[in-house]
Amino acid sequence: MTAVRVWTGREASALRAALRLSIRDFAELLGVGVRTVTKWQARGEDVCLRPTMQALLDTALTRSGDEVRARFELILGAEHDPASSTDHSPALAVPPSLLADQWDHRKADALAEFLTDERELTPGTALTLSQEWRVVDPPQLVETRAGRRIGTRLAEVVVERTDALRRMDDFLGGGDMHDLVRRELRVTLAMVRGASYTEKTGRLLLGAVGELCQLAGWVASDAGLYDLAARYYLGGVSAAHAADDKPLAANLLSSLAYQVANVGDRPDAVLLACTAYHGAEKTATPTARALLLERLAWANARFGDTQATIRTLAQVDETFADSQPDNDPVWVYWLNQDEIDVMAGRCLTELKQPKKAIALLDQAVRRYDDSHAREKALYLSWLAEAHADNGNAEEAAATALRALHLSASTTSARSTDRIKVVRRALQSYRGNSAVDEFEDQAAAVLDLSDRGSGLGS
Repeated sequence: MTAVRVWTGREASALRAALRLSIRDFAELLGVGVRTVTKWQARGEDVCLRPTMQALLDTALTRSGDEVRARFELILGAEHDPASSTDHSPALAVPPSLLADQWDHRKADALAEFLTDERELTPGTALTLSQEWRVVDPPQLVETRAGRRIGTRLAEVVVERTDALRRMDDFLGGGDMHDLVRRELRVTLAMVRGASYTEKTGRLLLGAVGELCQLAGWVASDAGLYDLAARYYLGGVSAAHAADDKPLAANLLSSLAYQVANVGDRPDAVLLACTAYHGAEKTATPTARALLLERLAWANARFGDTQATIRTLAQVDETFADSQPDNDPVWVYWLNQDEIDVMAGRCLTELKQPKKAIALLDQAVRRYDDSHAREKALYLSWLAEAHADNGNAEEAAATALRALHLSASTTSARSTDRIKVVRRALQSYRGNSAVDEFEDQAAAVLDLSDRGSGLGS
């Protein structure tokens, strides 16, 4: 069991964070004054507590549950982990730790360097950072270097430009969008690093960085750049935490969970998606919570947990029914009932319940026009897969052919990968004229860049 040899302000503050108590509530638990706890937090290791107080803290820790003690160890370990330092050691490739009392130019520098670092991420980085985010209070923002003074309006312009890029992604693939978003992110990071600003303006800017990181991660993932996408998502969590925006941090983390569910360790995807949802459950709007629940449902479906998936999809419907769009963050504008039906249909396709999936997907996909080529290609691919699983060979082939033609007009690795999945699903129907026509066209489009994959005829 966890034991503390000597309690200083650092260990006491870590226990408060692990218990998820405010300074006032922690002081009340221990029977001390608020000013005493504040002094511990401010002085850290410089203050060694009196023996009577050591005993009180020993008792509080002993009576804590396993989850609290695990968080306590995590917080203390991260504080001593060189990977969490702001010294920017060249041997490390992890996002800035959230365990800091303030956000200043050193933290901004660390974030910028992390987002441009090309080395592999440390194993477990996402899970560690997600736990930090859940238990650590947002830092105080201080003015950065004595550079150009940035006002609120300039920060608002950055937010508006981010929203414009996000809406462009509705019509363009990740291959087309990535350079645009990456350039915008670098310019914004340079502004955050080199300027001075008030706390209000700083939080606006860091929120914009977090939103740009989410968009950058999304388009990088769509382009098949999965390691880079993970880096964007994790860096964005640090920025969103500094901006004190829990829903945005949850959106970033659940976006990473979505990617991990598709191309990584599925149990980790479930854990990340669950952490994201519960971390913003009390602060996110109903629409944002529905989005977080959708990604949790998808992670559960990919993991093969039918009961958890169906239960979570029901929560999505219940939560979305309470939506009030006027209160929603701008990054959730696209979530509507059609999108919810599509996700439910996708989950049911993963769970091999094709009849239910077809009923949901067919109606929803009909309401998308071809200008949303990537999304429609993706959604048609799941409809085609559901038809194939249900034994509807000709309907599956016709739907897959429509998806193929739309996919060919985008620069989306995701849609290309989905066409390959459908090709595999249709292999057992070879000899059917509609299936053979799809296979011939798919081979012409895909095989030039995918020879040797074993998917062709």
